[in-house]
Amino acid sequence: MTDTTEVHSEFSQFDHVTSNHQGKHELFLTDPVFCNPNSSLSVARVLRKIGAENDIIRYGGRKRHWTFICCDGLPYMIIRKLKQEAVICVFADCNKSFLTLEEYNKHANQSNPDEQRKYVLEFDWLYLKIGLGHYEMNLIKSFFELNWVPFLEAMCEEMGFESDASKLFAKRCKDHHKSWRLLLIFHLGSLQELVLPYVRHCLLLKSTPSAKGFLGFNARFYSSKEYPNLTYLMDQVGKYSQGIINLRMATRRNNASLLRSSMYMTKELFHGRQHPKYQIIELYDAIQYKMMPEDVRQLYDDYSSITTSGNYSLGEDFDFVLEEKNKQLKSWIPKGVPTDEIWQTVCRNNTLLENIKDRSLSVLGLSSSKSGTHSLGIDDAVLAFRVLLRKTNYLSKPTDHTSISGMALDEGLIGFTQAALGKRIHIIKTEFLGLPLQPEHYIFRHPVPVTPFEREKLYNTSNMTINEIQEEILKILSQITDPFQFDYDKKLYQQEVKTKGKARLIHFLQEVKTALHTDNTVDFDNEMNQQ
Repeated sequence: MTDTTEVHSEFSQFDHVTSNHQGKHELFLTDPVFCNPNSSLSVARVLRKIGAENDIIRYGGRKRHWTFICCDGLPYMIIRKLKQEAVICVFADCNKSFLTLEEYNKHANQSNPDEQRKYVLEFDWLYLKIGLGHYEMNLIKSFFELNWVPFLEAMCEEMGFESDASKLFAKRCKDHHKSWRLLLIFHLGSLQELVLPYVRHCLLLKSTPSAKGFLGFNARFYSSKEYPNLTYLMDQVGKYSQGIINLRMATRRNNASLLRSSMYMTKELFHGRQHPKYQIIELYDAIQYKMMPEDVRQLYDDYSSITTSGNYSLGEDFDFVLEEKNKQLKSWIPKGVPTDEIWQTVCRNNTLLENIKDRSLSVLGLSSSKSGTHSLGIDDAVLAFRVLLRKTNYLSKPTDHTSISGMALDEGLIGFTQAALGKRIHIIKTEFLGLPLQPEHYIFRHPVPVTPFEREKLYNTSNMTINEIQEEILKILSQITDPFQFDYDKKLYQQEVKTKGKARLIHFLQEVKTALHTDNTVDFDNEMNQQ
């Protein structure tokens, strides 16, 4: 007699998510471009080849005015810059290309200094599309980095990550498949423990549980001041880990509406901590999507992802499809360092080689399909994490905000979402609207601290810039109520301190802090005497 286990699959578990795949897609390769797309020059070379092969009118074609280009983070940032700065000089049929406006202006000053500038943007024919596979990977990395101390370190120890090296491996998400499983363990274990008091409450009242009722129950019975552990965990599970799972399911099923919702749900993960590249990508993608013409947006949505296997629950975005194709190509290359000629030969014969492979497997009665579902095998791990939460009494008692292991967390962490939104608005104003950087904006360069120690490290005066120290001095001066003390310190600052270097500024900052403390003490004594 064999043991029978219940099979849980990420595909069957989310069957309620609508799949919008229209059928199986075949991928056709063109000749490779032999360059590393890590510079403006090499990326521009790739873009011109794409434009020519897609019959873009800018490059003499007759078929298309525009197309989509999907890539991961680094090429995305380079292409975004090229879209803004790369130009073609159209004065007197010059038609020379320049990667920056600075290069173009030098050319214009030399060739026609007295004439009006005439140029067109070279790469205005493309819409950028961030690869959802890499977007998901970076979301998970952001989530792990934020929640490592509060929850994930203790959970990973329970899962067998005990050495420092193994913990670092888990924290930095070195293996995306393992990171995805760990995320699911955290999400399912936490959610089952969070919902338990509500279900018990419904059983007592003989009422039917619902998602809306669950959220209302937590809002009524658990305040953020009395139960900060539960409140913060609710935010991380209900908004962020659920949002990442929604993103995966939306990609798998080509569900554009769920995709946009999940990207909006999780946006603060990039902005709350230090992820500058994906902060810009998240905002640029959202703004570009809103500004697309309706027919372009519809086409964009129709191909949020594709399925190359024919399985309507196994969609991938083009970045991961291309990575799979790259692995496939490498399987046909002989051992050793391949030459450009070998790469080109394999790319040109890829379809023929794959057909031969499929026919051979069919004759032998084998299958290379990846379309079947598979067991996640995480039930025991989810149970172990639930036991850990109960054993530590982490959610059941009012307490200060701490990690599962008992480490104190920063008092501002519970307001992570609001703080991250403030940082996001700051980037919109400065990076996209071009508004000048105000002195009070320097605080936005710091990530939201997770622990008091991290806050002290981030906001230590020795780690502050000169502009930040100057702003802090002015802020403290404005709080001094004694007019004589205020006039003295302000005059001293303007005449003898402001331009004397960082060391003098730090020393003066400590002096005005002492003056403010003395001023507040005198005010308090006066109030007590009056009573």
